This record gives sequence, structure tokens and C-alpha cells, in this order.
Amino acid sequence: RPDLTDLNTAINYNEIYEIVSKLNLAIYTPSDFILASPSSFLRGANVRISCNNRRYLLEGSVVSRLQKELAFATLLKNVKTTSIENRLRIV
Repeated sequence: RPDLTDLNTAINYNEIYEIVSKLNLAIYTPSDFILASPSSFLRGANVRISCNNRRYLLEGSVVSRLQKELAFATLLKNVKTTSIENRLRIV
């Protein structure tokens, strides 16, 4: 096989092979990065959302602080407003 180049300082096939052999090559699998749906985390929660004049109000009860934060984040992701009041109680 011919050389890559006639320069003495250039990388050769063996050096390329050594570098590539050290790489961790894997197929990109987007499903490896998908988290469970926020709705599955909200099971057992009783959440009501009301809107009045672009002002949203979260009311109800949740069983953990994580549920409270997820309910708020889910609403925040789906609405474009400046006012959301979070009155969820942890029970």
C-alpha cells in the first residue's frame, strides 16, 4: 500500500490504527437518553391548573417535593407566561 504522504513527520497508517483502536466506538442510541415521562412521576398527585388573564395557578396535593417541582416544571415548559403561582401541598 502506498504511504499517506512523502513527509517524514506526518502520521502513518500504523499510528492512525493505534489511535482509532483506543477509541470507544459505539452506535448512538437516542433512547438511552430518554427519561421517564413526567406524567409517570406525577402518579398519586392531585393537581389542578387554572388560568386567569395569563396568570396560572397550580393547586392540589402531591406526595413529594419532587412531584411538586415536576408539576411546576411541566407547566412551565408548556406555557409562555410571566406569572405562575405554585400552591401545591405535600401530603
